Amino acid sequence: MRVTIVIPTPALPCGVFEYSSTLAKHLNSARMSPRLTATVLSGSHSDILSKLRSDNAAATDLLHMQFGYYLYPPEFLLQLLELSRRKGWPLLITMHGFRPDMDTHHNIIRQNRIPLLVHSNSMKQGLCRCDMSQGQVNVLAMPCPDPPPLSGHSKNRPPVSLPLSGHSKNRPPVSAVSIGYFGFMLPHKGLRELCLALGLLLPAFPDLQATILSARAPFGVSGEYASAIAHTLDEECLRDHINWRTAFLSEQQILAELASCTVIVLPYQEHTEIGVSYAACVALASGRPLITTKVSFFENLEGVAYQTASNHPAELARAIKAMLVDPTLQATFATQARSYAVRNSWTNAATTHQALYKRILASYRHVTGMATKDFRII
Repeated sequence: MRVTIVIPTPALPCGVFEYSSTLAKHLNSARMSPRLTATVLSGSHSDILSKLRSDNAAATDLLHMQFGYYLYPPEFLLQLLELSRRKGWPLLITMHGFRPDMDTHHNIIRQNRIPLLVHSNSMKQGLCRCDMSQGQVNVLAMPCPDPPPLSGHSKNRPPVSLPLSGHSKNRPPVSAVSIGYFGFMLPHKGLRELCLALGLLLPAFPDLQATILSARAPFGVSGEYASAIAHTLDEECLRDHINWRTAFLSEQQILAELASCTVIVLPYQEHTEIGVSYAACVALASGRPLITTKVSFFENLEGVAYQTASNHPAELARAIKAMLVDPTLQATFATQARSYAVRNSWTNAATTHQALYKRILASYRHVTGMATKDFRII
């Protein structure tokens, strides 16, 4: 089975691009049986179309598009569909985010009956409200990286223990604690609210440190938000407590940084685009306890992450403190994190992808063999 994974090159490195590379790596693993060959095809829209039109593209059985609305303008999507029809390639689209207002994209996908893969029931429900059929939309939990060995910081770090009367002058020394955060610099991801929560925690945790792994996204609002964060750090006198990494780090670098944290916090709020946080999957794979808000981005993590009703700074501060003063709670959610990552590994996801590819190929061959005229491009 030969699969071509299509991902237009984004303006800046992004999670969808990393996801595509990781998927191909695991599909090409020797564990796949029968043998599956996956190739990532990236570049500009014209580059992708040119390569698919070439004779070398004949060694393809199925096109798997890694989809973001901004990566696939309607004109480009229609060109891919026309090309796949002429070449006899069935299609699969993995949607990495859903917006209900993108009618043109949805009409093309629906009327051409392209199978979809999403990572949450909320995304499936949203697509079905846009008249996609239930059978058209497949759900697979977002895969997690392999957890690092337990012999690292996460196993040997002493638990934080702080008297609740945090202002006592005679309290014993407190081990330095580190709060982790990972994700693109976008307002709905709650980094400013987390910084304000850290300011509230400083009186009780004067040695508190935070590791912020947050690169700018390829949108203007990201730069504006970065300026707002910088202003908040100055206002709250947090500069000396923050290690802010803005470079786009590799997954292994991110895992290593997060594994050294006491607790990781991802305080998202709802957004116009419904999606699933891969940042949460990386955080869980680090083996550290995770705090999230109770929003659709984390709907699969009830009982796996410690969840708050909102990302209000005071509520975040209470949740972080509750975790830091309770070693048993830390251990419980660290275990939950690692167990979830193992269950939802990339290896298991690759096996599920292979089964889906086989079903799509069988269905396509059956339908085209009986009624090729039923396939149309609007």
